[in-house]
Amino acid sequence: MKYTGRRSIVVTLAIMSIALNGCGSGNNEELPPKLTSVSVSGSGLLGIISGGIVTAFTPNDRVVLAESVTQVDGTFDLDISLLHKGPILIEITPSTDGSSTFLCDFPRGCPNPDNADALISFGGNVPFDLTLSSAITDSIRANDVSINPITTAVVARAAELGGITEVNLGQANNEMSEQLSLLLGEDFPTDISAVPNINLVAPQTIATHPLMKAGVLLASLNSGLISLINDDETLEDVILDLTDGFAPDGTLGANSNFNVDELGSTELLFATQQTISDAIATQPTIVQKLEEIVPLLNLSQTNTMLQMRRNEIVAIPPTVLGVPEAIALEDAPYSFTPIVTDEDDTSFSFSVKNLPSWASFNNSDGTISGVPVNANAGDTDQTSISVSDGFSTTTLGPFTITVENTNDAPVIAGTPLTNIAENANYRFTPSASDEDVGSALGYSISPAALPDWLNFNAQTGELSGTPQDADVGIIPDIIISVSDGEIDTSLAPFSITVTNIPPSISGVPDAALEDSAFIFTPISVGGNNFSVTNLPDWATFDPNRGSISGTPLNANVGVYRNINISLSDLNETVVLSELSIEVINTNDAPQINGAPPTSVQEDALYSFTPLATDVDVGDTLTYKIVSKPDWASFSLSTGTLTGIPENDDVAVYSDIVISVSDTANDIAQIDAFSIEVTNTNDAPTIVGIPPTEVLEDSLYSFIPLSQDVDIVYGDEISLTLTLDQAKPDWLSFDGITGALSGSPTDTDVGVLTNLVVTVTDGEETTSLPAFDLTITNNPPTINGSLQDATEDVAYSSTLTASGGNSFVATNLPTWASINPATGEITGTPLNDDVGTTTNISVELSDANETVTLSDLSLAVFNINDIPTLSGIPPNFAFVDTPYSFPISAEDVDVGSFINFTDNLPSWATLDVTDPTKPTVMGTPTTSDIAVTEVIVTASDSIEPTPTKLSFTLEVLSGQIVYLAWDNPVENTDGSPLSLSSLNGYEIIYALAGEQVTTDRVVTGPGGATIWASPKLVMGTYTFSVKVFNEAGQDSSESASLRTNLNTAGAQLD
Repeated sequence: MKYTGRRSIVVTLAIMSIALNGCGSGNNEELPPKLTSVSVSGSGLLGIISGGIVTAFTPNDRVVLAESVTQVDGTFDLDISLLHKGPILIEITPSTDGSSTFLCDFPRGCPNPDNADALISFGGNVPFDLTLSSAITDSIRANDVSINPITTAVVARAAELGGITEVNLGQANNEMSEQLSLLLGEDFPTDISAVPNINLVAPQTIATHPLMKAGVLLASLNSGLISLINDDETLEDVILDLTDGFAPDGTLGANSNFNVDELGSTELLFATQQTISDAIATQPTIVQKLEEIVPLLNLSQTNTMLQMRRNEIVAIPPTVLGVPEAIALEDAPYSFTPIVTDEDDTSFSFSVKNLPSWASFNNSDGTISGVPVNANAGDTDQTSISVSDGFSTTTLGPFTITVENTNDAPVIAGTPLTNIAENANYRFTPSASDEDVGSALGYSISPAALPDWLNFNAQTGELSGTPQDADVGIIPDIIISVSDGEIDTSLAPFSITVTNIPPSISGVPDAALEDSAFIFTPISVGGNNFSVTNLPDWATFDPNRGSISGTPLNANVGVYRNINISLSDLNETVVLSELSIEVINTNDAPQINGAPPTSVQEDALYSFTPLATDVDVGDTLTYKIVSKPDWASFSLSTGTLTGIPENDDVAVYSDIVISVSDTANDIAQIDAFSIEVTNTNDAPTIVGIPPTEVLEDSLYSFIPLSQDVDIVYGDEISLTLTLDQAKPDWLSFDGITGALSGSPTDTDVGVLTNLVVTVTDGEETTSLPAFDLTITNNPPTINGSLQDATEDVAYSSTLTASGGNSFVATNLPTWASINPATGEITGTPLNDDVGTTTNISVELSDANETVTLSDLSLAVFNINDIPTLSGIPPNFAFVDTPYSFPISAEDVDVGSFINFTDNLPSWATLDVTDPTKPTVMGTPTTSDIAVTEVIVTASDSIEPTPTKLSFTLEVLSGQIVYLAWDNPVENTDGSPLSLSSLNGYEIIYALAGEQVTTDRVVTGPGGATIWASPKLVMGTYTFSVKVFNEAGQDSSESASLRTNLNTAGAQLD
């Protein structure tokens, strides 16, 4: 800074401090209220504060704790109990301006000697006329200014210099440093180490040591406020020296350098713990030391006024240039920055007067900038800009800025409804405006072709309508625009979604009663089409109302579940699902009917069972009868009336009623009826036990006892005898008494079966139980032995017998037989019969008994037998076809050797490898066609006379027959037949007059359709075929095919 001159002026700083005196020393000691005084002194303040009101109260509920009127000297006396706990707010209302207040509070409650951590800070809106107002205005935080008077004075001086800025605060710091150096130099030794020592009566704490108070004052200064105490000691050195000499409890230790005497009557300013922390926040080493001792601080303070002087420095004022634009266009950016110069090369601060309401001002460079809007059109402001270098101020202006109007686009706004339910009213009207007075607005919409239900008003922009069910869907990209004739403005595109209101259906059907009309109509909203599934078969459905109705019968009793009623509109279907209708049974009376017989004959069975029904499931029926005849019985479970009246029961039984009741005791009955028992003839009776056995030649006799109760009424009885056989002559029968008698002979021995003696009165018959009569015989006798027999010689032998007339032999040799009448055994044994047959028995029987002669034997002695030849030769041999005829040769004599001879044709030989089967074999050719009379002979070694076998053998060309057929395609039951199930076929053929030949061939799956015969001789043949499946089941046989084979042969299809 360049100085043009220097003159001295007196700058008076008013420093306010609040002192708390006389706090109690005990934690639990109840002390009387102490005086809390607030003192404000200094020129220029008394006129503002004097006559004001000071009030202390609690911050939250504003309970007044004390109140005082300011004294003439500016001292406020408040009688506040320091036993009050919690924050205290002190309000100072100046007399000159009742709307402005000055506030201070105690956010930590009342301090006490043991805990000096109570803080005092200022709050509220403080007018600038008060010295401390600058501490809480502009950009300075209330936290930046506290009870520390030095800090407060610096801020106040910065405010005088033009505002709380970094430049002004630096200047105030420099000035305050000079003044404090002068002030501290008067009462504070320049060399701290030279302060003389004194002997203390008792250890002193920091709170009562004057030098320590000075040290705390120095610690409260910002590090930039004062740099040196003297040439050798920095502020940090002073604080470290102060704290090094103290013990942890705050008393002076043995090494303390500050065992000093009082420094005088003038006490230094004080600072609180918070002030110390704020002041040295940039000195971590000091903070670390002070944190060990500051909890022990308990400072007191009296009112002090610091008079600080400095010489005023006269500086060269800055210059400011520039021509601001006089016209600002609406909605266009406006900006003007003045050009500032200063020969002193100092820093500047700017201020403005009459700044347009639409503009902002930059205090750093003096720029006016902003964008005027339509409402500012036509406004004219006389504005001036001032610049200060801290010593002088220069002003540019006043100058005029007029806002000129431009056309503004219309504004349209509104949030259209984008969802509307069917059948609901849709209405949206945008809000539109135009800042330009007199502009006429019109509206348009895109797309122009809207749905029929949606209407647009081009005068108001209103979009309205009521969509129906068929309108459900989305209308996309709707744009509503407003125009002032020059500029169009549009809302953002939007869509309208018409949502379907789904139909609703509800309800729970009641139970249905059997035989009663039932109806259930659900509660429904919306929809126009009903449908149903799982409707009970007894019910009908109304598709227009969704109603289920009907009259269930007894057969419908039960619960019908999973009934679903659907309701649909054009877009959606809802279902009232899983309904159940229970058909509750009501009791139905049983029904009974039937036509009971009204008459019955004596001794005849009477039976009547009524037919009763009850449609109720599970009901039990019980029957009753009234006037039941004594001769009859009645079933309570079936209602059957049955019985057989006797002769004594002949009468008329009237008023008989049969009824039936169910479980609910409902009763039904048939009409009363009568039963007449009519008389009938009574059959006669016969009793007696006849003998069932009699010996031949012994007397047999039996007389039954017969009677008839109707004899008294003229009935006559007679008796008859019947039996399976003809009545034998020896047995006589009396038809009047029924007597059986007689003596049987030997020829009568046997059994007469089913003898029945019957008595009759001409109408009725009665018989004794059938019985058999056995005539016992006397047995015959037989003895003797059998003679030996010779092979091939007729044999006869007769045993000795008496009585009897029938012989039977067992275990006779097969060649022998017995004459059943005479007992003679005859026969001719053969070679195979040679030997002895044992265990032969012969029985002799008469008409009634058999005796046996057992363990007989019969020996047959052997004689020589000639060999035998037998067999049925094929009489035809075919050219080029092997021929074979095995002959059966036998010589029954053991050990005999058979010799064979033959006259076979040249193409044939007799193979005697097996002497029991000599075989004629060979294959003729065409040259061998001829007829040969073949003779084969056989003889044994004992009897040279041969046995002959002769036959005619003719060689023929022969023919093969081919037979083709179609296999069946279905079974006998009409079901399809798979050809793969066929497994073979059977051909049946025969030459007329000859034996039938069968050829059964297994082919495997699929069968066959063609067959080739062996070579056949000429003649007339019949053929037929049948097929069979894998199970061996045969088809029916085909029709016979008859054909004649001639010399040319034949092929059958």
